Amino acid sequence: MEYCAPEREANFLLFELFRVQDIWPNIAGFDEFTQDLVEAIIGEAARLSAEVLTPTNQIGDQEGCTWDKGDVTTPAAFKGAFAELTAGGWLGLAGNPEYGGQGMPKMLACLVEEMFWSSNTSLCL
Repeated sequence: MEYCAPEREANFLLFELFRVQDIWPNIAGFDEFTQDLVEAIIGEAARLSAEVLTPTNQIGDQEGCTWDKGDVTTPAAFKGAFAELTAGGWLGLAGNPEYGGQGMPKMLACLVEEMFWSSNTSLCL
């Protein structure tokens, strides 16, 4: 299975359709999200989706999760993929930085989360 995140479409939506480069600089906390930074975030999310999450998708379907007397066991391949998500701060993209989040605009976080869910829904659950 292959997954190619729609980077071009994401950038089109943000910068041509919604013109966030004209909006975000006027919102406290979002002024640092320049087009170069946002494109880098989208590019890295696309890479992570294709190279880390997608390869574990079919494995997750084959192995499944198990429930045994209150203990849940996930597919072995999920551990490394989830570790990369957490190490990179990808789980709290739009979260408040005071509580460990990245403070990104929700619009950007939604695009990234859509890539992750599309590449491996089971892991993202």
